[in-house]
Amino acid sequence: KQWYQRRVAITAGESKRRKAAAKKKQNQDPPKNDQKNKNTSGGANQNENENLPPPINGDELAKTEHPLDEAISFLDHLRYLSPDFAPTHNYAFQIYHRKGKLLLMIQSVLRALQHHPDDPAVLLHIPQLHTYVKTKSEVSGVAKEIVDAKMSELVPNGNIDQWISSQQHRHSRSLTHTFMLSCARAYLYPETVEEERKRILNFDTTSSDLKSCIYVLEHLRAGKLSPSMPDIETFIACCRETYPQSTAFSPVPPEERSRDQVNS
Repeated sequence: KQWYQRRVAITAGESKRRKAAAKKKQNQDPPKNDQKNKNTSGGANQNENENLPPPINGDELAKTEHPLDEAISFLDHLRYLSPDFAPTHNYAFQIYHRKGKLLLMIQSVLRALQHHPDDPAVLLHIPQLHTYVKTKSEVSGVAKEIVDAKMSELVPNGNIDQWISSQQHRHSRSLTHTFMLSCARAYLYPETVEEERKRILNFDTTSSDLKSCIYVLEHLRAGKLSPSMPDIETFIACCRETYPQSTAFSPVPPEERSRDQVNS
C-alpha cells in the first residue's frame, strides 16, 4: 500500500512538471499558425502593393512623342465603329495629309463623298489634295495611274479654280459651304484671306440655320481665315440678331478679349 501511494505521488509530480514545461515552451515559441498567418498577411499586402497602378502624372498624360501615330490608332477604332460618320473620314484625311499618305488621302475623300456628298469639309479637302498632288506627289507606275484617274474624277480637267467657282455657284445660299470654299481659296491663295474673311462676315445669316452659324463660329474661333477678336465679335453679333435666344452667341467675355490682345 505504501509503495502504491509513493508511485501515485511520483506520477502526479511528473505530470505537473511536464505540464509546466510544456506551458513554458508554448510561451517562448509563438504558435506556428499565427506565424503562418502573419507571413500570409505580409505577402498579401506586398502583392497588393505590387499590383497598384503607378501614380497619375497629368503632365505625362498630356504629353505625347508621336501624336500622329496615336491619332491613327484612335482613327482605326473610329473607322471600325462609325464608318458612316462624316467626321470619321474628315479626321482621316487630316491625319493622312499631315503624314503625306497620298493614296489614303484620296481614299478618305472618296469615302466622305460616298457617305456624305454634301459635307462642307470636303470642299476644303479636295483643293488641299489637288495642291499636294501638284507640288509634293512623287508616285509613279500603277500608283500614278490610280492618282490621275481619281483626281480627274474629283477635279475635272484639273482646273481647281473652275471647280471652286462651280461649287460656289451651287452652294451660294449655304453659309457652311461658302465658308469652307472661302477657306479653300485662302489656302490656295493666301493673299486673299482678308477678302474671303470679309465675305463670311458680310454673309446674310438670316437665311442660315442655327447649326450652320455655330459651325462657322467654332471654325473661326479655331483660327480658320485668321480672324481677329473684333471679327469674331462681328460674326457673333450678326448671328445673335438672327437667333437672340441662343446662348452660343453670347458676347465675348472680357477675359477672352484681353487674352486675344495678349496673343496678338
